[in-house]
Amino acid sequence: MGTVAESETLKRIGRRRTLIAYLLLAPFLILVSLFFFYPLAQAVQVSFYRVKLPTDVYIGYKNYLRLFLDENFFLVLTNTLIYGAICVAGVIFSIVPGLFIASNYLTARPRLKKSFQMTISWTFITSWVVLGTAWQWVFLVGAGSQYAGRGLLSISPLTNELTTVPTVGLIFVWAGIGYNALLFLAALKAVPKEIFEAAHVDGATGWQMARHITIPATKPILVFLIVNGFIWSFQAYEPIAALTDGGPGWASSSTVHYMVRQAMYGLDFGYAAAMGLIVAVIVLTLSVIQFRYIYGRFV
Repeated sequence: MGTVAESETLKRIGRRRTLIAYLLLAPFLILVSLFFFYPLAQAVQVSFYRVKLPTDVYIGYKNYLRLFLDENFFLVLTNTLIYGAICVAGVIFSIVPGLFIASNYLTARPRLKKSFQMTISWTFITSWVVLGTAWQWVFLVGAGSQYAGRGLLSISPLTNELTTVPTVGLIFVWAGIGYNALLFLAALKAVPKEIFEAAHVDGATGWQMARHITIPATKPILVFLIVNGFIWSFQAYEPIAALTDGGPGWASSSTVHYMVRQAMYGLDFGYAAAMGLIVAVIVLTLSVIQFRYIYGRFV
């Protein structure tokens, strides 16, 4: 009888703990349901309609068919992939300021170290409206007025179809260097100093320590920065809107920028919803491939 009573007591305790766990999770589950699953279900439903007044018209898969026949969509998708590739390559440039901050020269001067950290971090805490306006001024007013008369620069690279995508991509890299460098620095601080000291005693050069100690020890954060930078390129709206607004034409637009323009300016919410779902599937697929390949092979 005692064993049965103890078993019932343990079951009641287990049920009580389960109930408490669900009660603690309830706020999170409610918020996720309201702000993720419900909008996702609405987007799936809207993607099968042509949204118009007074009532929406069901058109089935026509929005998706139109999407795959839209040349502009494939143009902005290509632009987004290029932005992603440039952001991934830009992670390499983030290693340099991170190593510079961590060097003995700056370690011996804390004020200089903090000043340099603040200098490289202001780009990713500043609004893209400010950054976009500043770069437009640099290209149009600053350099343009100086050299246009000499025939060296008669047009802004942001308004040239051939140069607008690389220029915007490089500005992405410039703006993200501070964020990437500080994360890299945080990972670098976790590496025991004794390893570098032992390598220095053994006669290792700076390049050898970077290749055989620094890079292998910080691989997880480097992989995170690479994957995060690629995903961010599919979410980029403010930089495109501030720098070029997608122009000339759609030459520099991204998938999110094109989607927002279709919804907010064209009032084509069904088409924008279908585009958002396709882009979400593409991002999910590429993210899974990147994580499985990079983490499986290099981390």
